[in-house]
Amino acid sequence: MKKFVVVASCPERLGIVHAVSAFFLQAGVSVVDAAQYTDQDQQRFYMRWECQSDRTVFESMAQLSEQFTPIATQFGMDFKVFDANAKTRTIIAVSKF
Repeated sequence: MKKFVVVASCPERLGIVHAVSAFFLQAGVSVVDAAQYTDQDQQRFYMRWECQSDRTVFESMAQLSEQFTPIATQFGMDFKVFDANAKTRTIIAVSKF
């Protein structure tokens, strides 16, 4: 199962959540977690959506980014896509002091 996370921010306006939801619906992708926030002082919208799909809708994160770009452009959105299945490299450091 492919899992990925989309994080984005853009100027606040109507229709952002609808457009992103419609994009994932048409692609056959399930949204398993979504968080949205609007900074009232800056009038900026922030979102983080965790998604998954049994289908091979997107061959790569680059392809997902490419297909999502028209929505991002429409809303003046800065976004990043992360592969949630990818293991994060981690280092644990220990000191006596």
